[in-house]
Amino acid sequence: MKKWNVNHFKKIALLFIVISFFSEPDKIFAESLGHYGDASLKLVECMEQKDLATCDIAIKEFTKAIQQNPKDEWAYLNRGDAYRFKGDKTKAIGDYNKAISINPKFGNAYYFRGNLYFQNKEYSKAIQDYTKAISNGYAGVKVYYARGDAFANEKNWGSAVADYTQCINSEPDNKLFYALRGYANENMGKNREAFNDYTKAISFGIGDAAVYFRRGMLRVELREGYVEEMAEDFNKAISLNPALAPICYLSLGILYDGVGKVDLAKEYFEKTVAADPNGNMGLQAKERLKNMR
Repeated sequence: MKKWNVNHFKKIALLFIVISFFSEPDKIFAESLGHYGDASLKLVECMEQKDLATCDIAIKEFTKAIQQNPKDEWAYLNRGDAYRFKGDKTKAIGDYNKAISINPKFGNAYYFRGNLYFQNKEYSKAIQDYTKAISNGYAGVKVYYARGDAFANEKNWGSAVADYTQCINSEPDNKLFYALRGYANENMGKNREAFNDYTKAISFGIGDAAVYFRRGMLRVELREGYVEEMAEDFNKAISLNPALAPICYLSLGILYDGVGKVDLAKEYFEKTVAADPNGNMGLQAKERLKNMR
């Protein structure tokens, strides 16, 4: 029996870790030690080093494996992954289709084919594949996350909320999932739930300007907190994304005008004009300043 050196063991360990991201680890690891182990290693190298030439080698080796065993769904899956990494979506989908035709319960293949449909903005097809992946046992957080995003793009906000909630149940400290669910809740008119989700995302350290801006707007809508807290959210949004300055300054001007702080209101309307002199926000601020004089 051939002796394996330490570097070879390191490669196999790396293979196990990386391939497990997109395949069932026990199955793919066992298969990788068989007739297409070298191809699997080449695929890992391609993904790690972003070397498309290495992907081509992997594709050739997986093709040989398929020729040896045309019913090997894992060889099709992995060759599809190589094509996907190269950006050849048509061939990747073809290989995933073949893997599914061999094994109609192949959850992994549904998931990755769904990702390609998502990239092509074919959200209904993506949702169908993600649902098939889940029903066939490939039901990790990343699948619910992907399906939630597909539902959101279809403006099916209730289903998006359900999937993001599933993600939160699995990863209760994931700030992104709270932000996404907050946005979906807001689009459903559930402003209190959205506010709570944005607050949770912020508490976990999210640095997304849109989250602070949306929470600031909801503070005004819900009359949640003090004016200073509302201003703090808008100013934080500006610091994270200066492109939001016109709408944030205008909102602050309206906010301070509403509570009778005229000097501060004028200051923020003037900032709006300076930031957006000929745009819609700037024009609105000019009109308000005119009416205040």
